[in-house]
Amino acid sequence: MQGNTYQAVATVHDPLTDEGMQEDPVHDRVNLDRIKALKLVKEWSSQGYWGTIYNQLTAECVEIYPPKGESRD
Repeated sequence: MQGNTYQAVATVHDPLTDEGMQEDPVHDRVNLDRIKALKLVKEWSSQGYWGTIYNQLTAECVEIYPPKGESRD
């Protein structure tokens, strides 16, 4: 079991294309369990941000949620 090894990140850019990557994340939380990370990225997605979950041990992107709310451009 991996415990608190997930990072949740909210950005205004698409993490798949890296477009706009020069901007800092809007939110960045580390050392979360997967359930907490999932709740955060879903909330941020509903607010118009890209929400991404990374496994901190492997640096692997495990979930991506596109913006669902209003645009933050």
